[in-house]
Amino acid sequence: MLLRSPRISRAGFEAGTGWQLKPEGACRGDVCIPLTQPAGDLVDVARVAKDIGMPLVAEPEYGIWALGPASVGSRALTSAQAPDLRLPDLDGQEFALASLRGQKVLLYAWAPYCGCSRDLPVWQSLRNELHPNGFELVTIGLDALGGAGCRAFIEAAKPEHPSLIDQHHVLAEMFGVINIPSSVWIDEAGIIVRPAEAAPAPPQPDQSQSRFKLAADTGDRFAEMAQEAAKIKRDAAGYHSALRDWVEHGAASRFALPPDEVVERSRPRDSSKALGHAHFQVATQLEADGHHQVAVRHFREAHRLVPDSWTFRRQAWSLEKVGDGPLARFWQGPNPDAPETWPYAGDWLSDVRKVGAENYSEPWRP
Repeated sequence: MLLRSPRISRAGFEAGTGWQLKPEGACRGDVCIPLTQPAGDLVDVARVAKDIGMPLVAEPEYGIWALGPASVGSRALTSAQAPDLRLPDLDGQEFALASLRGQKVLLYAWAPYCGCSRDLPVWQSLRNELHPNGFELVTIGLDALGGAGCRAFIEAAKPEHPSLIDQHHVLAEMFGVINIPSSVWIDEAGIIVRPAEAAPAPPQPDQSQSRFKLAADTGDRFAEMAQEAAKIKRDAAGYHSALRDWVEHGAASRFALPPDEVVERSRPRDSSKALGHAHFQVATQLEADGHHQVAVRHFREAHRLVPDSWTFRRQAWSLEKVGDGPLARFWQGPNPDAPETWPYAGDWLSDVRKVGAENYSEPWRP
């Protein structure tokens, strides 16, 4: 949760964190944590955060504070109940996920610096096909540049579904998204039936890895990146067969997981990773405010504390552009003319080769 002051209204704290401040303490669901002092109408964020176990990262010189998620349990999800996600669309209008109660919902996380940005029209077609069966798609663009980074891809897809902007990667904190493209399935009652997992685009007759075949004049690095990307494991047929089964059969589908398995399959999260989320949100706000060099310091710390997050790494890398062409944000690596200026320990091509493209994302499993 991002703040512009170390003190915030009680209502703002509760809306932003999901914790209700009651006489018995800070409560969320069945969990209540005693507070050292009762909370008033104006909340001292540092004090209450310490009681709850939420890390706080501050850049007071720039008027930015960020609260990371509380370390309750050891997973990104503590319950299968979908969090109260609220994000803006391209026009800045806030959309509440809860407004879709009564429909099956697929949250689809993408980013402008990912090849999955080219898949949005295909997802739009799938949504139109399944929508009459009580299904809705919500696409969410993760980008520190906000609408400026996402607009061209959203407008090209001509979405008829909610298409939202996640400038500070709220999905990462609320749902445990660590890579893109990813999806979360939510049933009619607002219960998560599949946590964040790899979400390949619907299979196309003429697909044949075409998205990874870049023009020869884009240079050797792009060709090498395309070769590695083509090795990433994807089970589009299995994933979409399961999706259709769930849309048709709902809770009776064998692909709809029970709540305890949903929580267990969500990403591990400890206090260090929670702190990394706070650093990342500070970094995205600093970036938005035009303080790039200071943002880099917090991006680095987020990478160190949350090493399994490709979204955190790729977001930061994409902001170090090489050139001004349409593929500039896909470069995600040192400038060959000035490699010493690269501010990060890794880059997309080096890191993928290090872990092996086949391990870039966890394979989809029923």
